[in-house]
Amino acid sequence: MQQGMNYVGIDVSKDVFDVYHPQQGHAQYSNTTEGIKKFVATLGTSEWTVMEATGSYHQHLAQALFEKDLLVSVVNPLQVKRFIQMQLQRNKTDKSDAQMVHRYGCYEGSSGLQQWHPESPAYRESKEILSGIQLLFKQQTALKNKCHSLEHKKGSVALLRSLKRQIRNITKEIQALEAALVELLKEEESEMLSQLQSIPGIGKKTATILMAYTGGFSMFSSASQVIAYMGLAPVERRSGSSIRSKTRISKAGDPNVRNHLF
Repeated sequence: MQQGMNYVGIDVSKDVFDVYHPQQGHAQYSNTTEGIKKFVATLGTSEWTVMEATGSYHQHLAQALFEKDLLVSVVNPLQVKRFIQMQLQRNKTDKSDAQMVHRYGCYEGSSGLQQWHPESPAYRESKEILSGIQLLFKQQTALKNKCHSLEHKKGSVALLRSLKRQIRNITKEIQALEAALVELLKEEESEMLSQLQSIPGIGKKTATILMAYTGGFSMFSSASQVIAYMGLAPVERRSGSSIRSKTRISKAGDPNVRNHLF
């Protein structure tokens, strides 16, 4: 633990965020611009805020702290979960979670915590585009399944034609978004995009997905961290001289990346 540093644990949800300060105790703020302003006003240069990555809910708060030149770390929820398990903590509330994040920050200290920096606008937009593409793919799959059902039971011809028109339109939208994603990342990191595509088995689509999900690999300091993040690290279960199961990949992290790699 860095001498004189107060590690402030934060548990963020959609509407509120709970805070545990080692000196001030527990407090709760609304997860709005006004609530964040009130919280930021309580902090000084001796505070280091620590929070879990919670989808998009933590982004506004982390950005506000960063813009005020305050120390902030956004950590993997799995790391905190394992730390809680090590502490044999049983109670799970927003208040207790904030305290456990504080204790995790104290445990890691300044040498173990990484300071959070916002992604570039291009990588933020690329993730939004990918999210939209995935939504369209789900809609497309649902429509195709409905078409297959109608064709099998000789259902309404008018409905079938309508569904097929929708599928064609969605396909065009997906292609347009994929093209926009390529252009966006080409402007941001054209050399990286080219280098990834030079790897055997990685095409344009997979390359853009890898760049978007990893923020251009800026989130990692080594290849092993990238492998672990994608859930490709091998896991062996062994106890003494007994092998409990076959070695297999961990499958942690987002499955969408692995789906495009294999």
